[in-house]
Amino acid sequence: MIVVVFNQKGGVGKSTISTNLAAQSAKVGHKTLLVDLDAQGNSTHYVGFDANEKCLTVADMFKQTC
Repeated sequence: MIVVVFNQKGGVGKSTISTNLAAQSAKVGHKTLLVDLDAQGNSTHYVGFDANEKCLTVADMFKQTC
């Protein structure tokens, strides 16, 4: 199953609901991938990663692809 959370308006809870859906999915044993494309990186922060840490990002992948 693929679940996408999308809304162009800010402040509607996209990061919160996405992170919670991913956590619950993983908790019940499903293989789960949460991709945080938001420039603020809130979902990345919520799951315990430092968004400011220097590492390759999705933005780097897009830059190399385009």
